[in-house]
Amino acid sequence: MEHKIVQTFVDYVQRKMPSDDAVKGKKSPSETSKLHKFKDMFGSHHDLKKLVPHPKHEVDETASVGKEDVVHAHDPNDNIILENNTDDDKVLVVTAANMFIAGGSSNEDSSDSTEVSIQKSQVRSKLRKFFAKRPPVDQLMRKGIYKDEPVFGRNLEEVCPTTSPRVPEFVVACVKEIERPDNMCTDGLYRASGNLSQVQKIRLEVDQNKMSVIQNNTDIHVLTGSLKLFFRELKEPLIPCSMFDRVLAACSIKPKEARIKEFQEIVKALPPCNRDTLKFLLEHLIKVTEYKEQNRMHTANLAIVFGPTLLWAPPEQAHNIAVDCIQQNNVVDILLTDFKEIFVDNGSKGKKKA
Repeated sequence: MEHKIVQTFVDYVQRKMPSDDAVKGKKSPSETSKLHKFKDMFGSHHDLKKLVPHPKHEVDETASVGKEDVVHAHDPNDNIILENNTDDDKVLVVTAANMFIAGGSSNEDSSDSTEVSIQKSQVRSKLRKFFAKRPPVDQLMRKGIYKDEPVFGRNLEEVCPTTSPRVPEFVVACVKEIERPDNMCTDGLYRASGNLSQVQKIRLEVDQNKMSVIQNNTDIHVLTGSLKLFFRELKEPLIPCSMFDRVLAACSIKPKEARIKEFQEIVKALPPCNRDTLKFLLEHLIKVTEYKEQNRMHTANLAIVFGPTLLWAPPEQAHNIAVDCIQQNNVVDILLTDFKEIFVDNGSKGKKKA
């Protein structure tokens, strides 16, 4: 009797679960090899019962079949396979087969799964409690546990010299290296991304006051990436958040003379270190556009790269990122295009095109 039930189970599984080779379009294994495989796994009626979880355990509804569902759950050929068994045996065969096909587990497996779930829940709970107990960053800074980097991630004024022009040493060193003629002719200058690990290496070296890493760098895209990262990491953008709305509004002022006048007032209102650094950077970017035939970096391209880098909205202010991005690009475009007029009162003599 037990052999009969096992044979019924084997026949049912063989019908319901195609082999991997069959799925791949290859010739499937012989029925004899399948039979031996299943018989080795389930040698008796009791082995089938072990596959089916105890009623106390929760079972996936799709994996269990009641007596009343046996006939309706299968096509006529399935009924032929099952017809010589009692109702209880039919339920056992169908349930065990469905669970076997679906990767079902025994009582022991179910217990293991429950134990793993409990352990994961406990770990998550401990992590939540741990992070909830962590003090805020400002408190760590007051205690001297968390410290700012010497160069990156600082306020601009903290890394600027006290004498004019107030431009950070790192920015001056980067620009000097980038403005070498062979570097200025590089295709996609500032647009192409450098290797991130190398950019971080420069960051760490510079924070340790090893400025020689700038001259020793052989990949110009890593250097331009480091310069962009410096401005992105500033605690306050080069064009301060407090002036964000005013600068965006100035872009839509007409006529052009009125727009330039407003930008002049904005530049005058900038802190000295911000104004000097902005002017220095714009002069450099204008030089980059003088090599546009070689590097393919026109004013519009540079505006796209540096728009979100030089100014952004205050963190507490709700804003549309897509709209802001376009307007940020417009700001940098105007600053580059009308540089001579905007900075005329700040000692700028302009640049002659090569």
